[in-house]
Amino acid sequence: MTSSSARAAASGLSAGDGVPGGAARFGGGETSDRADSPGWSDDDDALVSSVEEVLRRECPPGADPSGERRRELWSTVGELGWPALGVPERAGGIGAAPVLSARVLEKAGAALFPAPLLSTAVATAVLARLETSGPEGDRARDDACTRIVAGAAATVAIAGRAEWDGHRLTGTLRDVMDLPHAEVLVVIGHPAGGGASLALLVDPAAGIVRTPPTIDPTRPLGTVEFAGAPAIPLGTGVNHGLDLATVLVAAELVGIAARALEIAVEHAATRTQFGRPIGAFQGVKHRLADVYVAVERARGLVYAAAETDFGPADLDATPIPVAMAKAAATEAALFATRAAIQVNGALGVTAERGLVPLLRRARQGGQLFGDARTHYTTVARALVAAGQEPSA
Repeated sequence: MTSSSARAAASGLSAGDGVPGGAARFGGGETSDRADSPGWSDDDDALVSSVEEVLRRECPPGADPSGERRRELWSTVGELGWPALGVPERAGGIGAAPVLSARVLEKAGAALFPAPLLSTAVATAVLARLETSGPEGDRARDDACTRIVAGAAATVAIAGRAEWDGHRLTGTLRDVMDLPHAEVLVVIGHPAGGGASLALLVDPAAGIVRTPPTIDPTRPLGTVEFAGAPAIPLGTGVNHGLDLATVLVAAELVGIAARALEIAVEHAATRTQFGRPIGAFQGVKHRLADVYVAVERARGLVYAAAETDFGPADLDATPIPVAMAKAAATEAALFATRAAIQVNGALGVTAERGLVPLLRRARQGGQLFGDARTHYTTVARALVAAGQEPSA
């Protein structure tokens, strides 16, 4: 297929005066909503559809993202079992496949869901994939999962300069997603004397929490200072969980990109200039076709990565699909939101359109667990190490 025919097929826009298909032909169609996974079932489809309906009802465009409303939303989705999706069945969770969690988070991203669903999903991804550290760690891990199923919000922090002496954690943790709302805090760090990375369970109330202003007011990034806070070792093998956590962040970014594209196409199909919808002009429709391709590329990479075996046996193969998914999703979200603002013109920066909040979430999410440049560098190094030459 030639470049021009690929654009036409992707866009659903003709070279004539009309804009056939409209927004329904971009993203959001049956081929995009159905996950082509061997383990995907009609029940999974029904769950994703119910998630869409709840988000449509509870998080309409322009909805109040304040603290009280955020707590109400969290209570609502807790009753529906969304936080329990990634929790193992042994701890009372659903034990859903990663691809289903990714689909739910894509929908949440499109709705700019303000409650701590992503941070909790990231925490459960780490908790569910830890290698055992003994009976005490197993009990603490299962207890943390049980609390999440019961409605406790959770999050993950990278220890950075914080030190663990085998019993207590001392130091400062920065840029912790949804920290002010978290009741369960999983800290990834190293023992003071060196050794493999491990996960620690720490009570966030044992430290001093601060919430500096961030680019996205609906998702605070907190800082917490600990001075000898009790920290229970949960287990090692944290990389497997962090890989899945990266994929889940990428899934939300895909949802953001898809929503921005939907808004842009709707405007392009209804806004007229010189007696024609602006979507009939090549400068607009080709740009939207490029966005569509970027969104679908990112979506495919995210779901391929979600189906990766995150266990120890596939350790060497995991980084490339995960890195590609996060890099592509980051690029797609930023490209889609910026293009949508441009297509909407002056309306693109108004509260009515809701594109600026999408851009803010895309910019913040793009930095979580590594930006596009970091992940493309990971892919390039892996290919070089394998004796392959990265393509331009």
